[in-house]
Amino acid sequence: MKKMPWIFCLICTACVQAQHVSESEVRTYAGLWLRRNPLSVRYQEKQILPLAIRSIELAQLGQLHLPLYIIHLHPRGYVVMNSDRRLKPVLCFSISGDVNLEDRENNAFYHLLVIQSEKNTQRLSSKLSNAPVSPQWNARPGVRLMGETVGDGFGEDGVIGPLLGTSWDQSNHYNEYCPLAPDASDECDGRVPVGCVATAFAQVMKYHEWPYWGTGSMTHEDIEGTVTGTHTAAFSDPYEWWNMQNEYYAWGIEPEEAADAVSELMYELGVAAKMDYENELSTASPEELGLGIQKHFYYEPLTHTESSDFDQFVNSVLEDLADQRPCIASIPGHSLVIDGHMKQGQDNYFHINYGFSGQNDGWYLLDNVQNEPITDVFTGIRPMLTALHLGTEYTTNGIELRWALPKTRSREVTQIDVLKQNTVVGTWKDEAEHFSTFEVTSTSDYKDWSVSSTGYVGNCYHKPGGGYTNREYHLTSASPFRPTSETRLTFRARYVLGEDGFSVRVSHDNGSSFSSVWSVSDSSQDDWTEVQIPLEAFSHQDVLIRFEYMPGNYYAHGGVWIDDIQLVSAQWYDWSVIREVSELMTYQEESTTSILDHAEHFGTFEVTSTSDYEDWSVSSTGYNGNCFYKPGGGYGNRQYHLTSTSAFRPGRDTRLAFKARYLLSEDAFRVLISIDNGSSFLPLWSASNTFRKNWTEIQIPLEAFSEQDIRIRFEYLPGNYYPDGGIWIDEIRLIDVTGTDHFKYPVYHTSLGNLPEGINILAYQVVSDGQIHSRSEAFSIDVSPAGAISSPYFPHHAPDTDAR
Repeated sequence: MKKMPWIFCLICTACVQAQHVSESEVRTYAGLWLRRNPLSVRYQEKQILPLAIRSIELAQLGQLHLPLYIIHLHPRGYVVMNSDRRLKPVLCFSISGDVNLEDRENNAFYHLLVIQSEKNTQRLSSKLSNAPVSPQWNARPGVRLMGETVGDGFGEDGVIGPLLGTSWDQSNHYNEYCPLAPDASDECDGRVPVGCVATAFAQVMKYHEWPYWGTGSMTHEDIEGTVTGTHTAAFSDPYEWWNMQNEYYAWGIEPEEAADAVSELMYELGVAAKMDYENELSTASPEELGLGIQKHFYYEPLTHTESSDFDQFVNSVLEDLADQRPCIASIPGHSLVIDGHMKQGQDNYFHINYGFSGQNDGWYLLDNVQNEPITDVFTGIRPMLTALHLGTEYTTNGIELRWALPKTRSREVTQIDVLKQNTVVGTWKDEAEHFSTFEVTSTSDYKDWSVSSTGYVGNCYHKPGGGYTNREYHLTSASPFRPTSETRLTFRARYVLGEDGFSVRVSHDNGSSFSSVWSVSDSSQDDWTEVQIPLEAFSHQDVLIRFEYMPGNYYAHGGVWIDDIQLVSAQWYDWSVIREVSELMTYQEESTTSILDHAEHFGTFEVTSTSDYEDWSVSSTGYNGNCFYKPGGGYGNRQYHLTSTSAFRPGRDTRLAFKARYLLSEDAFRVLISIDNGSSFLPLWSASNTFRKNWTEIQIPLEAFSEQDIRIRFEYLPGNYYPDGGIWIDEIRLIDVTGTDHFKYPVYHTSLGNLPEGINILAYQVVSDGQIHSRSEAFSIDVSPAGAISSPYFPHHAPDTDAR
């Protein structure tokens, strides 16, 4: 009997070996797969050359795990294939990213593959040798692979994304506002890493470029671990999306305004997430940050789906991607972004941005989430449909209002209503028939407030007993009230409470903080009773009222019921529409483009170098077709440049634009201009000691040379260089721009001609296809004969900005 386990292991080992795929089989399959893959075909059509297999390695990511084949492609890209016939062949791939399998905390792709290979091993071991061979391994040349081919409709319309344009990270330049940490890695340059949760959310928010600015402030006490401290963020200053680059090089120098813009966003998201900053790994909950961007960044509530519900998981992701919305997913210890989808037969490949400077970004097979390493997903990450007031100006048509809308949702807006606040005095009532004057502002929807039919009369507000003890459950008035010395808050209530509690709280700072004015716990009131609370302490102050339930040990049939809410002898506000704006007009940049050179061949630009060693050439690896290419290296006493063969005459608002990639060490890339027909050149722009692995749009203003004949030169300066480095240039253009004062953000506007003198409190209301969305934050306009001064209504908001 003792020999049986040994014999059993031999049998299992033989079965596994019998299903092992050889390297030659992998090479044959991958070659055919690349010829059929729609993205590979699209690449070949665009670049005029096919992807080729450069090398293959068998990676053993765990001692007892099934190995994976890593196929390196030329000129860039990778394919990861399973090594067992019982698994589908292609696990993940990229046609543009580099693969990095370093065992590092921030390398989510490596950890994803480790978990995947472990799960594959467990999956096959549980089924032993009875698991069937995947039919896709039986494909032969001339047979359709992975379902449909490109000709079967598997083309442009079958691929969504990648939606993100960013390749962000957690290291230097991203973390310049984060705490100092002497033991941090060299890549983080003496500061803690940003954290993968903040990086993932930041990339999604950069995609939406929203908000223009946030609201409120927050202080977070980080008391965990070895790096501790107090972190404060004021969210109400503008986020400079226009200064944020799509990628930053941690080991090089980046423009100050670009580093400031991205690091401020990253840090303030970290504060909102209550980040635990540490030397090697900064951690936070995606759910916590989801609540943070809803509260401070004008985003809608997120939907959290766990992997145990496979159908709901996939459907929620597909719905987001179909609506052009990236979503955030988690694996144990990491957060990442899903921003694309491709269907091959019955297989769903999702594009993943790992937040690792673009390394490993690619398409991953999610076959059955219950057997996959991704644990959950956060969907519905999209801006609120609201308008943010930017400022006002006097014009010949009256007072001009200016506001911003979410860029990615602006097409949904059919009308903007301008609202005016009116003062009402008397007894205010809410019969609790539906949420309106009071709204749910809880931080969890588990056992949350709802409308119940068991009210004192008709419906009522009801909070069942229970809930998460680390979450808040409250109803908050949507608008402020102004009590007098005689004002009383009255309401009908029933409650059955154990160690849970029920309180009424009041805020006089627009919701930044609340103080308790009445509370009850460990008590039962089975019959409806009237509660009366004097509010004289808040006389002549604008206040918000909140009903709050505090979780604790509770009765199964317990909870709180509220009905017939009244404010007696009070002052409150209602809103009336004073203008309906159905034709939305914007101030924004408009441009006309003249294509100078598609870089297909030398013509408009010619090589004017003083040496042909490692000189400029035409390469087939362009942004679209060919490009101009200068490999790294060359003689230090020689010049390497491309110069325009004829002169151009820019206007005051003309820009030189081109696509570029560059990998530079101590060598440099410069753009120079000549105003004397090439006798001398002035440096206008330069880059050194930095990377741009992905194609980047570069725009350089030429206003200093307005109405002058100029020649343009691209120059490479030799120095210590990377063997695979150099410069790639494509799509060289001159752009003539109008409305340059508004290029940073579209500014919507309308005029009002009938506002009375004095202080007017206004707000915006967005309408989309007949649906009225939440009213914006209020702002004030002081109308006087001397002029109009506009400022946001509540003092915690950002100072008014004139958008000219």
